[in-house]
Order: sequence, then structure tokens, then C-alpha cells
Amino acid sequence: MKKQTKSKIKDGPGTKFICDFKDSTGTFIDKFAIFSIDRPKIEIIHLPDDTKITTWLPIEVQIFDPVESNTAKAIYNHRERNESFDIIVDLIDPKGKITEKWEIKNANISSVDLGTLNWYTTAENLVVKIQVTYECAK
Repeated sequence: MKKQTKSKIKDGPGTKFICDFKDSTGTFIDKFAIFSIDRPKIEIIHLPDDTKITTWLPIEVQIFDPVESNTAKAIYNHRERNESFDIIVDLIDPKGKITEKWEIKNANISSVDLGTLNWYTTAENLVVKIQVTYECAK
């Protein structure tokens, strides 16, 4: 009889992350305001001569825009510096141990959606969505 082992793969609410956007001034977006980020995406094109072309595809980041830290202003200020930045993403298990790390290098914001203001739904948090292009991820 084969002994069953428990899977170490965890999914759902136990998987969290911390994301750090760093440019020449240091961290420019509040780490705890970032609530959604795509993992790096790669497109692989296979050519007839067996060579491959790989392209890093843009990722989307969603960030709360609290009045206290003003995400929209931080993004605008970064844009004014006209420089690329790096993103460090640490996936963390329920005990706080880093289980996966991504370093997204030479990133640039390619589009910004500052969200919609709605007079009647004041209970909703303001959210900024950005598209990010980058040189590579490791």
C-alpha cells in the first residue's frame, strides 16, 4: 500500500505578498496600499529554425488610493522624475516566511487609470490601476 503524503501547495487566503516599488528616491508607493499585482508574464515565440524569442509582457498593479498617502500624487511625482524603477515582490506564507521572490527590473509605467469618483458610493475605496512594462524579471 502506497503511503499518502500531504501536499505542500497552499492556495487562497493564506498566500499574501509585499510589494516594493523603488526608484532613486527609495520606496515611492506605500507597500501596504498595493493589493493586487500580476506575476511576470512571458510570451515565447518559436521560430522555424528552432530559436525562441521571449518577450516580457506588461503587468497590472492595483493600488488603494487613501487620502493619507495619496497614491495618485506619488505616481505623478515619480512620472516627473522620468526614470525607471524596480519592483520587488515577496510572497509570504501565514507564518511570515518568504516562499517566493520576484525582482522586476527597469520597470516603467505605461498607463494609469486613476479610477472613478462616485458621489453616491462613498464607502468604496479609491483604486489606481497601472500597467507596467519592464526589461526582465528574475
